[in-house]
Amino acid sequence: MSLELVAQALNSKIQAAADGAGPEDLAMLATALDRIGGRVTIAEVMAAGVEAKMQLTQAQAEAIAAIVAVKDDVRQAALEFQDTALKSTQFFGLFVASQ
Repeated sequence: MSLELVAQALNSKIQAAADGAGPEDLAMLATALDRIGGRVTIAEVMAAGVEAKMQLTQAQAEAIAAIVAVKDDVRQAALEFQDTALKSTQFFGLFVASQ
Protein backbone atom coordinates (compact mmCIF):
# COMPACT_ATOMS: atom_id res chain seq x y z
CA MET A 1 0.00 0.00 0.00
CA SER A 2 1.44 3.38 -0.98
CA LEU A 3 2.13 6.07 1.58
CA GLU A 4 -0.48 8.29 -0.05
CA LEU A 5 -3.17 5.60 0.32
CA VAL A 6 -2.17 5.06 3.94
CA ALA A 7 -2.35 8.80 4.57
CA GLN A 8 -5.78 9.01 2.95
CA ALA A 9 -7.04 6.04 4.98
CA LEU A 10 -5.75 7.55 8.23
CA ASN A 11 -7.24 10.92 7.33
CA SER A 12 -10.62 9.26 6.76
CA LYS A 13 -10.32 7.37 10.05
CA ILE A 14 -9.43 10.56 11.94
CA GLN A 15 -12.36 12.44 10.42
CA ALA A 16 -14.75 9.59 11.21
CA ALA A 17 -13.50 9.22 14.77
CA ALA A 18 -13.02 12.89 15.59
CA ASP A 19 -16.36 13.38 17.32
CA GLY A 20 -16.54 10.24 19.41
CA ALA A 21 -12.92 9.12 19.71
CA GLY A 22 -11.69 8.01 23.08
CA PRO A 23 -8.17 8.44 24.39
CA GLU A 24 -7.11 4.97 23.22
CA ASP A 25 -8.38 5.58 19.69
CA LEU A 26 -6.60 8.91 19.49
CA ALA A 27 -3.37 7.39 20.83
CA MET A 28 -3.55 4.62 18.23
CA LEU A 29 -4.07 7.11 15.41
CA ALA A 30 -1.28 9.35 16.69
CA THR A 31 1.10 6.37 16.81
CA ALA A 32 0.17 5.37 13.26
CA LEU A 33 0.70 8.93 12.05
CA ASP A 34 4.05 9.11 13.80
CA ARG A 35 5.22 5.83 12.26
CA ILE A 36 4.36 6.70 8.67
CA GLY A 37 5.19 10.37 8.71
CA GLY A 38 7.75 10.92 11.42
CA ARG A 39 7.91 14.66 11.81
CA VAL A 40 6.22 15.26 8.48
CA THR A 41 2.50 15.85 8.54
CA ILE A 42 0.17 13.92 6.29
CA ALA A 43 -0.69 17.11 4.43
CA GLU A 44 3.00 17.72 3.73
CA VAL A 45 3.44 14.16 2.42
CA MET A 46 0.45 14.54 0.11
CA ALA A 47 1.57 18.00 -1.02
CA ALA A 48 5.04 16.64 -1.77
CA GLY A 49 3.47 13.97 -3.97
CA VAL A 50 1.47 16.59 -5.87
CA GLU A 51 4.58 18.75 -6.24
CA ALA A 52 6.62 15.79 -7.51
CA LYS A 53 3.94 15.02 -10.11
CA MET A 54 3.95 18.64 -11.28
CA GLN A 55 7.75 18.61 -11.56
CA LEU A 56 7.66 15.40 -13.59
CA THR A 57 5.01 16.85 -15.89
CA GLN A 58 7.12 19.99 -16.38
CA ALA A 59 10.27 17.93 -17.04
CA GLN A 60 8.35 15.84 -19.57
CA ALA A 61 7.12 18.95 -21.39
CA GLU A 62 10.65 20.39 -21.48
CA ALA A 63 12.08 17.11 -22.80
CA ILE A 64 9.47 16.94 -25.55
CA ALA A 65 10.17 20.56 -26.52
CA ALA A 66 13.91 19.81 -26.68
CA ILE A 67 13.30 16.75 -28.88
CA VAL A 68 11.10 18.76 -31.24
CA ALA A 69 13.74 21.52 -31.43
CA VAL A 70 16.48 18.99 -32.28
CA LYS A 71 14.22 17.36 -34.87
CA ASP A 72 13.60 20.75 -36.47
CA ASP A 73 17.34 21.51 -36.47
CA VAL A 74 18.12 18.16 -38.10
CA ARG A 75 15.41 18.71 -40.70
CA GLN A 76 16.80 22.17 -41.52
CA ALA A 77 20.35 20.80 -41.79
CA ALA A 78 19.15 18.03 -44.11
CA LEU A 79 17.39 20.56 -46.35
CA GLU A 80 20.49 22.75 -46.48
CA PHE A 81 22.66 19.72 -47.29
CA GLN A 82 20.25 18.68 -50.04
CA ASP A 83 20.29 22.20 -51.48
CA THR A 84 24.10 22.31 -51.39
CA ALA A 85 24.35 18.89 -53.03
CA LEU A 86 21.94 19.97 -55.77
CA LYS A 87 23.91 23.15 -56.44
CA SER A 88 27.16 21.17 -56.53
CA THR A 89 25.67 18.72 -59.01
CA GLN A 90 24.42 21.56 -61.20
CA PHE A 91 27.80 23.31 -61.05
CA PHE A 92 29.61 20.07 -61.89
CA GLY A 93 27.25 19.54 -64.86
CA LEU A 94 27.95 23.03 -66.13
CA PHE A 95 31.66 22.54 -65.66
CA VAL A 96 31.65 19.25 -67.59
CA ALA A 97 29.51 20.77 -70.36
CA SER A 98 31.96 23.65 -70.77
CA GLN A 99 34.91 21.30 -71.23
